[in-house]
Amino acid sequence: MTHEDGTTPLNHLVKVLRLGDPSEYRGHTYISGESLYFPTGRVYGGQVIAQSLIAASKTVSPSRLPHSVHGYFIAAGDIRQDLLFDVETLRDGRSFSARRVNVTQSEGPILTTIASFQEQGQSGVEFSDTMPQDVPAPETLTSAKELMEPYADKSPFAKFYAKKSPFDIRHVTPTIMLGADKDSAAHDSGKQLVWM
Repeated sequence: MTHEDGTTPLNHLVKVLRLGDPSEYRGHTYISGESLYFPTGRVYGGQVIAQSLIAASKTVSPSRLPHSVHGYFIAAGDIRQDLLFDVETLRDGRSFSARRVNVTQSEGPILTTIASFQEQGQSGVEFSDTMPQDVPAPETLTSAKELMEPYADKSPFAKFYAKKSPFDIRHVTPTIMLGADKDSAAHDSGKQLVWM
């Protein structure tokens, strides 16, 4: 599936994440961006946090990689309006840089993000959840695109996942996109396993 301009959903995602060219004014860096389509008409939260991190990264040395990001949603964003990323330099130390990003639209702020970046090559504590055992390979699972295809004409959400989503999503546990599963709810582990 392609957009009206001929781009694929993945190419459009890459374009949205590139953002505009930075401009500086009174110690702040301003960068504009657009939104991906989402059926609710609201800006998807993960998208605007990713864009905030990218905007902040444009103001630090390329040798500094993201270390942490904290986002505070203030209001729902409108996908029909451009986003303005106001990046403020909080600190540039020997090892870390800190940035605050305020994201606004015509009605005011929608998100504030604090991000830190660390100089490469420094050791520190690393942690992550262990990979669950006995998880089926993604190729053996039905994609959200295939699951939603029969409902694409009945629901804007189904149409989005069947035709416009740039992501290949494959649920290991029953997907909530098709409604609540009483058996899964009764044995809920508190986790949803998804390949993307």
